[in-house]
Amino acid sequence: MSNGWLHAVNQEWISANNVLSIVLRDNLHQPQYVEKLEKIIRFMIKEKSLTLEDLDKIWDAQVCMYTFLTFLQ
Repeated sequence: MSNGWLHAVNQEWISANNVLSIVLRDNLHQPQYVEKLEKIIRFMIKEKSLTLEDLDKIWDAQVCMYTFLTFLQ
């Protein structure tokens, strides 16, 4: 039995619950957190569900983190 349905359900759940937006909010300065975030993004790429809106969210998060880290120095 294939588990393809499981990937579809997971992807639908990730999108429906705005998981990417939530995980991009905080803790991007912690390597362990970023590693887990990377797994989510890789999953979305594998499932061909990463959208331009998602890329904008990723870009905005890294810009905000850069600004924050620059402010701390």
